Amino acid sequence: ALPGMIVPAYNTAGDPLGKRGYIVMSLLFGGVFALCLLVTALFARETIQTPPRRDKFSLSDFIRPLKLPAFRQYMGMQMCLSFAMAIMSSLFFMYINFYLRANLYAANGGDAGMLGLISAALMFAMQIVALPFYLWFIGKTSKAAAYRLGSVIWIVTALVMLAVTPSAPDWVVYLMAALMGFGISGAGLTPHTMFGDVNDAGEVAFGVRTEGAFGGLMNFINKVAQAVGIALVFAALGLTGFVEQVEGEVLVLSQPPAAQLALKLTLCLAPLVFMGVGIWISTRYKINREKQAELAETIRLRKEQS
Repeated sequence: ALPGMIVPAYNTAGDPLGKRGYIVMSLLFGGVFALCLLVTALFARETIQTPPRRDKFSLSDFIRPLKLPAFRQYMGMQMCLSFAMAIMSSLFFMYINFYLRANLYAANGGDAGMLGLISAALMFAMQIVALPFYLWFIGKTSKAAAYRLGSVIWIVTALVMLAVTPSAPDWVVYLMAALMGFGISGAGLTPHTMFGDVNDAGEVAFGVRTEGAFGGLMNFINKVAQAVGIALVFAALGLTGFVEQVEGEVLVLSQPPAAQLALKLTLCLAPLVFMGVGIWISTRYKINREKQAELAETIRLRKEQS
């Protein structure tokens, strides 16, 4: 929601694309993120202390986590989530400006009002509000079940949005955004809670704990997949006749009908495609509460014996 506040605040006649606003936004966000990481590094302590090691880079060691089925399943669920979230965050305001409120956006010279900003704020606020529910649900069922529940809510809400037209009142969009945020919360929370369990499985399988290898490979594959996925989505939009903003030219205030339809279909069907695959992968993930306790007990016994 914040980019919608920060970037326009720095728009000038000579900078219609808000380049200065994006620089200010990146500095603010980067500063906050860097401070969080610095505080964590200085004051947080790992529950499980791993002795330091110095190893030369080895491709076989780098991809070794892929030998573990639980890691592959965890990675698949995380990648499906990342694909869907990247598309959502990239296209949401474009969907508001060029489809739901295209006439208002054009009539006001590139201002569709507060609909997109409030909707985005509701969507992300609901993700935080829903966390206690999903933590309770995980306690009653399993992490994979929470992932599936959130994904289903997200998919159903996105499919209902196919019926939302530009004539729909604002409250309908707000309701859809809030419900979608409730679903995204479950799907987004769960893979993070699985990471420690997957590391336990890796320690039992490989005889050594290597969180760095697991996290590094996951981040590397995830970022590459996101970049490729977003590039393909925008390339597909270009094929539908989408007109991009070009610095120094008149601000684009409308898009052809084919591009508007592509925006709508991509935003509403991406959760079905990607989270549907994620749901299927989650059914193969077998580390439940009992299995995790068994892994922890195995690790404890090995340490006692050594």
